[in-house]
Amino acid sequence: MSLSAVQDAVLAQLPDPEPEAPPGSETSTALLRYLVWIHVAGTAVALAWCVSVARRSEGNRRRASIAAAGVLAVGLVTTVVGVMMGTALE
Repeated sequence: MSLSAVQDAVLAQLPDPEPEAPPGSETSTALLRYLVWIHVAGTAVALAWCVSVARRSEGNRRRASIAAAGVLAVGLVTTVVGVMMGTALE
């Protein structure tokens, strides 16, 4: 009997484990959810600030628009990462 046949026979007998959250992860999951919402609110405030700066200044409108696009992109990407981390804990 070859080594791969023995490996296949052993792996065929092992049951598939049920997915479950690690023990004690309830508090960190709840905290992460709150932090994601606080982060989304902070992104909205930063975006509103960039828009108000763009409205007030004539010469720096392009720079403020680029900053607003950067704030929005970074905020969305980091929010998605936070949600993915929360999904991994569940």
